[in-house]
Amino acid sequence: MCSLDISSPKDEVATLHSLYPALRESLLSHSHPLRLNTLRLLACTSVKSSVGEQDVVTRCLQGEEVSLDAHGIRERLVHIGRVGQMVKDGDEVSADICTRWLTGASFSIIFS
Repeated sequence: MCSLDISSPKDEVATLHSLYPALRESLLSHSHPLRLNTLRLLACTSVKSSVGEQDVVTRCLQGEEVSLDAHGIRERLVHIGRVGQMVKDGDEVSADICTRWLTGASFSIIFS
């Protein structure tokens, strides 16, 4: 799924904290493909992140991968309800990812 190649020295490894500032606005987008690809990039095993951040990104990605047909809307709403449970106290990056994705995903449901 992820073809990110990190063959640079260890001090130049991609981290979620280094990538996220450039990608955070994409999670607010009304564009499903943009949000989906942003989450896929953040979920790459090559991108270093905490377990909590990985859990939130994975849960958001699962919700984003659900189709927006009549059945998919119900399933996406279930994912939306569960993603907030993954955010741990004090984990600001995970909370920001969750909030931005929830906002973008909600807009796509409303306007679909």
